Amino acid sequence: GYLNVDAYAYAAATTVVALPWSFKFVFGAINDVCPINGERRRPYIALGWAFCAIALWFLTMMPLPEPYWCIDDQSGRYITTARHRHDGVKVAAEPCNSNAPLA
Repeated sequence: GYLNVDAYAYAAATTVVALPWSFKFVFGAINDVCPINGERRRPYIALGWAFCAIALWFLTMMPLPEPYWCIDDQSGRYITTARHRHDGVKVAAEPCNSNAPLA
């Protein structure tokens, strides 16, 4: 991957992204019981979209770190293998940015 992040970090991110789906019943009950200005769904939808827009704006303001692997100038692909040993085993290339998973 871009940052050479461990599999458990990808799994944790996927869980956090899917977490609101698990609480949809609770959110539905809240907006049915607690109307805002006499309306049950429209204000909650507007608040949800506003929260989403603010979160996306903050994400666009965060710079991406440099990629972990070097990029080949000719092919545009990541250089992940430096060479093949005589027995056919691939040897990993040196990363360009070994601090990328720490960012």
